[in-house]
Amino acid sequence: MPSISDIARDKHDLLQRYRASLMEDILEDLRQQAEENAEEELFAWSGEFRSRDEIVQLYNERKKWDRRFVIDTYVLAIVLFLATVGLSFAFKIIAPRPNFEKDVSAAAQAELIDSQTNQ
Repeated sequence: MPSISDIARDKHDLLQRYRASLMEDILEDLRQQAEENAEEELFAWSGEFRSRDEIVQLYNERKKWDRRFVIDTYVLAIVLFLATVGLSFAFKIIAPRPNFEKDVSAAAQAELIDSQTNQ
C-alpha cells in the first residue's frame, strides 16, 4: 500500500507534467503567431507585436524617462543634503548660547555676573 507521501509525490508529478504540456501548447501558439507577424515585419514588445519604428520610438521614450529618473534622484539628493547642512547652520544661529566664555576663568565670570546683578 502506497504511503501518503508517495501519493502526494505522484499527484505533484502529474500536475507538473500537465503544466509542462500546457506551456508547450502555449509556446507553440505564440511561436506560430510570432512567425506570422515576422512576415509582416512586426516584433514582440511588452506583450504586443509592433513595427520596428514604433519599437525604436518606445525605446527612446523609455531611455528618456530613465535618464529623467536619474537626474531627478540626483537633484533630490542634493536638495536633501543642502537642507541638512542649512538646518545645522540654522540651529547653530537660533539655539541658545552659553553665558560663559571659554577664555575667562569661572571665578572671573561669576564676579562679572555678580557685578551686573548688583547694579
